[in-house]
Amino acid sequence: TRSLRAQGLATALLMDVISGYPYGTAQAEADLSELSTSYGAEARVAALRIEVSEKVLAALSPEVQEMFDKLLAAQTTGRR
Repeated sequence: TRSLRAQGLATALLMDVISGYPYGTAQAEADLSELSTSYGAEARVAALRIEVSEKVLAALSPEVQEMFDKLLAAQTTGRR
């Protein structure tokens, strides 16, 4: 039996490409681990990598939405 682990990190950056000004960032992490038999462990590690990628991207989406909401609120408030 082997312990398998896959970690994922996703980061998003909204930046003005002309001035280089960073308007906001978002980040998400995911961690998956499981026990597996030694036989077929390499294929299971590959599958875990795919699973953790999907999980971290799903976790990043609401973070990006929150970043945009905050930017929109700041822009709206700044105009008043």
